[in-house]
Amino acid sequence: MFLSGAVPWVFVLLVGYVIVHIQRQQPFLQYLFFCRFQLLIGLVLVGIVPLALWRVPSLLRNLFVVSPMDIAMITWLALVTAWVVLIATQITCQLAPQRFGVASLSLSGRFFEGVRQHRFLWFALLALPITLAAFWLSPSDALRKLSAIVLGVALAYLNLLAATYFQQLFVSPDAVSSDLLLAPRSYSFMKARNRDLWRGYVRPTVHRVTQRLPESLKAGYVYGDQIAPGHSLAFAFLVVTFGVYLAFYFVFSPTGRLNVGFPALGYLVLLFMLAGWALPAVAFFLDRFRMPTLLLLIAISLLFYQTFETDHYYTVLSPRLDDGLSPRQVVRQWAEHRQSLIDYPAMVVMAASGGGITAAAWTARVLTGLQRAFGPRFSNSLSLISAVSGGSVGAMYFIDGFTDRGPPEATSLDRIVQAAESSSLDAVAWGVAYPDLWRATLTPLFSLSPTLRTLDRGWAIEQAWKKQLADPQHEPTLLGWKDGVRAGWRPATIFNATIVETGERLLLTPIDIPDTWKARSFLKMYAHGDRKPDLSIVTATRLSATFPYISPITRGSWGEGREQFEPAYHLADGGYYDNSGVLSIIEWLDTVLSGEAETLKGQTILIIRIETPSPKDLDPARLQQPKGWLYATVGPLLTLAQVRTSTQFFRNDLDIDLLRNRWQSAGVLIESVKFKLDDSRSAKPDKVGPETPLSWQLSEAEKGAIKSAWQWQCNEGEEIKKVAQILQTSMNPKACLE
Repeated sequence: MFLSGAVPWVFVLLVGYVIVHIQRQQPFLQYLFFCRFQLLIGLVLVGIVPLALWRVPSLLRNLFVVSPMDIAMITWLALVTAWVVLIATQITCQLAPQRFGVASLSLSGRFFEGVRQHRFLWFALLALPITLAAFWLSPSDALRKLSAIVLGVALAYLNLLAATYFQQLFVSPDAVSSDLLLAPRSYSFMKARNRDLWRGYVRPTVHRVTQRLPESLKAGYVYGDQIAPGHSLAFAFLVVTFGVYLAFYFVFSPTGRLNVGFPALGYLVLLFMLAGWALPAVAFFLDRFRMPTLLLLIAISLLFYQTFETDHYYTVLSPRLDDGLSPRQVVRQWAEHRQSLIDYPAMVVMAASGGGITAAAWTARVLTGLQRAFGPRFSNSLSLISAVSGGSVGAMYFIDGFTDRGPPEATSLDRIVQAAESSSLDAVAWGVAYPDLWRATLTPLFSLSPTLRTLDRGWAIEQAWKKQLADPQHEPTLLGWKDGVRAGWRPATIFNATIVETGERLLLTPIDIPDTWKARSFLKMYAHGDRKPDLSIVTATRLSATFPYISPITRGSWGEGREQFEPAYHLADGGYYDNSGVLSIIEWLDTVLSGEAETLKGQTILIIRIETPSPKDLDPARLQQPKGWLYATVGPLLTLAQVRTSTQFFRNDLDIDLLRNRWQSAGVLIESVKFKLDDSRSAKPDKVGPETPLSWQLSEAEKGAIKSAWQWQCNEGEEIKKVAQILQTSMNPKACLE
C-alpha cells in the first residue's frame, strides 16, 4: 500500500530532476522559463482568434464584428501589446545574467541575426491574427477597413515614439543609446536628454533609493547610479500606455456624457497589455528567489478577499410602506379593468426563456410582433410575464413601455426591439478592465467604500440597459411598477433568479407571493415589518440575467451603506433552476384558479411560451466527429449540463398538461402556444439554433435572422393563427411583418 502510494510522488520528483538537469545543460530552456509570461501573452494574443472562430464561436465570435474605427483601435492596442511583449522579453534576456546568475544567451546564425535586427516587425506579427479576423468578419467595405488598419498602425507607432522620447529624460546624457526597440540616435531624440534633470534629480534619486538595498534586490535593475538598460524604456512605455488606459476609463465610461462606445475586443487586448507589463515584471523580481509568481499572486488575492470580505454587491433601495397585492387581486383588478374597455375572450400569461442576448432579442421580437399583429386585443389580454435570464431583458423593455394611457405605442415598438438587440458586451468589458481589475488589486479600497463596492461589470451592464429605457432619467422600480399592476393597466412581471446558497428559486416581482409557492420572494425575504425593500427594475433584470461570467454573482447591499444586509444570499441566473419561466406560471395559475375560478369560468387561459432552441433541437448533421478524450474527461459535466436543460423543457410540457386536466372540469380552458426560435424557418444563412450567440452581442446578420424567423411565423406559423383564434380576432399581416 505504501509503495503504491509513493510511486506517483517518486515519478514527479524524477521528472522534476530531469527537467532541472536539462535546463542547466541548455541555457535556452532556462530563458524560455524566465520569459514564460511573455510567451503566454503572445500565445493568447494569437490564440484567441482560432478559439473564437472555431472552438467557442457562440461566446467569442461576435467580438470581432466591429466598425472601421473599432478596427483602428484594436489594431493600435494589439500592436502596442506585441511591443510590450518584445520589451519585456528583451529586458529579461539581456539582464538575466545579472539578475539570475545564468550564462548569457547567445543565438548565432543568419536567422537569429535577422530576427534580432527586425524584431520590431517580427513581434508586430503577433497583432496580425486579431487584426485580420476583425477585417474579415466586420461588414464594412474593404477600403474603409484598410484605412482603419493604417490608422491603427500609425497610432501605435506614435505611442512608441512618445515613449522613446520620454525615456530620454531619464537617461544619462553620456549613456550609449539602447537598441531595445527604436534606436534613438537622431538629434531630436538626443536633445531630449536633459543634463540638469539627470544630475539634479534622476541620478540622486536612483542613488538614494538603491544605496541601502542589498544586492539581491537591485541586481538587474541598476548599475551604480544608472538604471539598467531597458528599464527606462519600459518605464516610459508603461507611463504612455497607462495614460491611455486611464483616459479610456473616463472617455468610455457607461455613464459618460460623450456616449461613445469602445469595442469589447479592445478592452480584452487592453487587459493583455496590462498583463504583459505586470506578470513579466513580477516574475523578473521573484524568479531570483525561486518564488512561484502565479501562486504568490493568487495567495495574496485570496488573503485580501478573506481579510476584507470582498464581494460583488447589488444596490437595494430603502424599505417603504406598501400595501400587499396578491396574484388573485391582480387577476381581479385585471378583469375589472378589461371589462371597462373591451370584451376579453382570454387571459394571456407568458413565459420568456433564457439564452443570452438571443433570448432578449427573440422575446422582444415576439412581444412587439404580437402587439403589432393584434393591437390592444393582445396587450389588454396580457396579465403576467414570467421571464428568465435573457428573456427578462426583452420583457423588461416591453413592459416598461406600458403607461396609464395604454400599452406601448406603435412608434415605440421598433425602439423596444433595438434596445433588446443592443450589445451590452462593451459595457461588460469596461467593467472587467476597470472596476473588476481594480477590485482585485485595490481590494481594501473597494471593501471599505459603500459606493465603490457596487461598482463592477454588473453595474456597468445595468447602465447600458438603463440608457435604452423609455425614460432613462426616471428609473422604474419593483414597487413603482406595482402601482400600475394594482390599477390594472400594467401586466404583472416575475423576474426569476436563483439563490446560490440554497439552490432555491427567487422571484423578483412586485406581487406578494403566497407561502405555498415552492420559491422565495425578494420582497418578503427582506421585508421589515410592513416596510418592503425596493429594487430597480434594471437591477432585478440583471439579477435574473446573471449570465455566467458575463455578470457576477452578487449579494444585496443597502444603497446608503447602512446595517448589514441579511440574509446575505448570493443571487445567480434564474436559468440554473428553471430556464423557461414556466414554473412561476404554473404556480401563479394554480393560485389564481383556486380562488378566482368563478371569475374566469368560461374564459380561456392562453399560456404563450417564448423559447430559444435547446440542445435537443441540434441537427445531428451538425454534430462534430466524436472526440473520445473530451468525453472521457469532461463527458459527465457535459451530460449534467445538457440534462438540466432538457429535463426542464420536458417537465414544463408535463406540468402544463396536468394543470390543463385539473381545471378543465371546473369549466376553465387552458391552451398553450410555443413561439420557438428555429433556424430552419429563417431565410438568413447565420445560425439562430442551439449554436446561436450566448454572449451579449449580435451581428447585423444574426439580428436579421431573428427578424426573418418571426416573419416566417407571421406568414406560415400555426402558432400565431392559434393565438388569433383564441383571442377571437384577425391578424394584421402587414403590421406583423414589420
